[in-house]
Amino acid sequence: MTQYKCVHFFNGDKKFFLPFQDFIQKHFNSDDHFFFILPQPGVQNEIEENGHTVFVKNGGTILKHLGKIYKAERLILHSAMSRKLIVFLALQPWLLNKCYWLPWGKDLYAYNDPKRSWRDHLHEALRAFVFKRVGYIVTSAEGDVELARRWYDCGAQWIRCFNYPSNLFEPREMPLKNKNDPTIILAGNSADPSNNHALIFEKLVPFKDENIEIYCQLSYGDRDGHAAGVIAKGQALFGDKFKPITDFTPYAAYMDFLARVDIGIFAHQRQQALGTLTSLLGYGKAVFLHEESTLRRVFDHYDIKVFDLGAVNIQAMPKDIADHNRKAVEAGFSEAALVESVSKWAG
Repeated sequence: MTQYKCVHFFNGDKKFFLPFQDFIQKHFNSDDHFFFILPQPGVQNEIEENGHTVFVKNGGTILKHLGKIYKAERLILHSAMSRKLIVFLALQPWLLNKCYWLPWGKDLYAYNDPKRSWRDHLHEALRAFVFKRVGYIVTSAEGDVELARRWYDCGAQWIRCFNYPSNLFEPREMPLKNKNDPTIILAGNSADPSNNHALIFEKLVPFKDENIEIYCQLSYGDRDGHAAGVIAKGQALFGDKFKPITDFTPYAAYMDFLARVDIGIFAHQRQQALGTLTSLLGYGKAVFLHEESTLRRVFDHYDIKVFDLGAVNIQAMPKDIADHNRKAVEAGFSEAALVESVSKWAG
């Protein structure tokens, strides 16, 4: 049986997995890595199996490859939302000291979710058992580390890393704007209720008669529930100035869109949208974040200037701040920086 250095448990979202797998193949020895792809509710599996990648159809899939897990030096948890994964690890606590937990936000913040049944309470107890004992936590968000320690008494060693190629900054030439062009505003990054769109709209209402266009990315998250309410509210407040994005946008086209954005406003408090934020900041755009966002200290670490949600305005970004942010993002979120960081936990 082949012995792998790193065995990964990855949520089945191709937009994160496929670029990460390509990144590993480009910069590291791909023969050292084995991937379990965990089913994700509402996401169709579009990842092909091969000698290094298997899709977890049921508990038997993991049992078939149990030797790889036992022999691996490191177990990499790319989010820990899977109930089956939590149960598997809780029943084998001797594995936890070699676990590297990469929280995606929702897996950590599920601590605040209502517990409606005894199964929910049991699952939360198992999560607490696992998170208290994992050996390492890998994230760029120091605030998330502090919450893991506060909520779960997590004693893991913290490795600072922004983890995924989706967070890399790719420089591009900015489109020219005319003085009569509308100010393009991006409000939130998904249809997940944690985006708190109502608060963003509240901040923008004073500017509804200005020459603006407000875009909401609603093509993923709670598309059938929360998104419909956001669209209804946005259209009621801003009329045809409100522009919901409801269809999936290919990566290159979305980067082109972000290059046109003037202002990004985000009212979420937990870790999400790091790739969108780094792109906007690297393009010299003004970004307003919730005062309690755990990402604020990420940007403080890289000396990148963001603004408070309570001070939302639609003025042009000062050129000196825009230029400073561009240079800081280019240096901090480069491919070389990611390779150096990932080598600490997957190299």
